[in-house]
Amino acid sequence: NAALIKHDLEKNFSVATAYKVINNPVDLEMIRMKGEEHVDDSLFGTFTFISVGGFRPEKNYELLIAAFNTIKDLNCKLLLIGKGESEKKLRDLVKEFHLESQILFPGFDKNPYKFLSKADCFVLSSDFEGFPNSVQEALACKLPVIATDCQSGPREILAPGTNIETTVTDDIEIGKYGILVPVKKADLLGNAMRLVYTDKGLRDMLKDRAAERAADFDIAVIAEKFKHALLAEQGN
Repeated sequence: NAALIKHDLEKNFSVATAYKVINNPVDLEMIRMKGEEHVDDSLFGTFTFISVGGFRPEKNYELLIAAFNTIKDLNCKLLLIGKGESEKKLRDLVKEFHLESQILFPGFDKNPYKFLSKADCFVLSSDFEGFPNSVQEALACKLPVIATDCQSGPREILAPGTNIETTVTDDIEIGKYGILVPVKKADLLGNAMRLVYTDKGLRDMLKDRAAERAADFDIAVIAEKFKHALLAEQGN
């Protein structure tokens, strides 16, 4: 997370050298094109939450499954796209909650965009992140995003006007570009998912703002920032 690294350098290491924060780019045109590829229609058809990533402990998909269990009364499903060491544990938890018909494991796919573009809401449940590219990609697919307010990345992406040191702890926070929830609190993550499901106005607003925020990370925009930074350095 570039902004957090900048803050850390200034606060904890007293680095005063001039530098500029430039985030990871996303190729919006490539994502749009790959998002049009066909998927099995049976995966959708009802309101669909989705998460994409490796099935590893730090991604805390157990939290997401527990949160979904609090909204299983709704006509919705959850797609977990990926693979990894925690998959058996996650499948066993789904069985324990009797959610096999609502939580699906389509497997790993080199093109997650074809799933993202057809879903209704993206959820990140991680305990910690670097800079979550999956959130950028979900925004590029015009999805409302719910993310744990973990270190680091989600706050910078979804609520860029807020203090980067702030962390939501006992409620949900509706940021300008998405919803932040406390880390490791299944009930509040479930509340946020229920809110997105039931509040169409909020959902539509977040969809519109998703495209707006994704444009900030487009590869052409990021390339221009690098160009300006290099020219400024040469000018010195």
